[in-house]
Amino acid sequence: MHAMTGAVNISSGLITWFGYKRTWKDGLINFALNTVITEAQIWSQPMHAKKELDHYKKTNSLSSKSLSGKHRCICVVSARSDGIGVKVIF
Repeated sequence: MHAMTGAVNISSGLITWFGYKRTWKDGLINFALNTVITEAQIWSQPMHAKKELDHYKKTNSLSSKSLSGKHRCICVVSARSDGIGVKVIF
């Protein structure tokens, strides 16, 4: 994940520098800011909750059957007089 976001951030900085004909400093700032944001997103993933769920599935074999099934997710988009609404139900 770190390598993939690093490649995207480098390409974003190069596009800012060469594609939009900005200075190399602008490309570097773009790369640095995007790297800070993506690293914060990666390191703030709720891994503890995922590990606890895996542990729960292993220790409770009866309940793990219901948890291991496919989750049904419904996305509803609605238009009203005061705007547009999006609702995700899972």
